Amino acid sequence: MDPELVAYLDRRFDAVDRRFAEMDRRLDELRAEMRVGDAETRRHFDVVAEDLKSRIQLVAE
Repeated sequence: MDPELVAYLDRRFDAVDRRFAEMDRRLDELRAEMRVGDAETRRHFDVVAEDLKSRIQLVAE
């Protein structure tokens, strides 16, 4: 195979590898943000549920 072609293909595959590595890094960041958001949402619903329970208890009394 032509050495110039091999060098060109190596450069192109390296570029593709870097793009995939960047995409993996971004996906990891997004997953981390989603985990943080998930925990915040869960806490919010817990607070709302506690408030509703206390209001229902007041009505029941």
